[in-house]
Amino acid sequence: MTLATELLELAQAIGSDMKTALAGSGGSSNFALITKGSDAGRSSATTFLTDSALKVTLGIGRWVLRLKVRVVSGAAITSGFKYQTLFTGTTSAVRFDRTHVAAGAAAGTDSANTAQGTTQVPSTSLPHVAANSAGWVAIDIELIVTASGEFQFQWGPNSAASDVTTVGFGSTLEYKQVG
Repeated sequence: MTLATELLELAQAIGSDMKTALAGSGGSSNFALITKGSDAGRSSATTFLTDSALKVTLGIGRWVLRLKVRVVSGAAITSGFKYQTLFTGTTSAVRFDRTHVAAGAAAGTDSANTAQGTTQVPSTSLPHVAANSAGWVAIDIELIVTASGEFQFQWGPNSAASDVTTVGFGSTLEYKQVG
């Protein structure tokens, strides 16, 4: 068998597996997947704004959502970053786990701060530790929705400054109705 034949068979097998994996709702384990296609930067709006990509309308039922958000600091580190989640409908139960690391935290000195809760993720502030550096936020959340609404990831700078805080492309929101 030639290398070209082996590569062709491998490509066909991968293609078949990909079709099988994507036959459900998408994403991993049949989660639907939203991927942020471009960076969004903010410098002066210190109020929470809904991220235009990281939101989804949910109907009545039980939902599991997973957010992975890349945060990038600007040339100066004065503004920092804040985030929260919001649901515009009604829920009878909410459970979440979250982890975050400030932009620019050095390996070996960084710390993953975790929290659990029974309401939406509350307003949380993170400093920027170094300029032009990345950090992240990861949230797993379960909602029992009793009136439809929109789940939103909201964010902004901690303070108005000339530097820009960015939520980066490639950030994702996965969601799946489980009951």
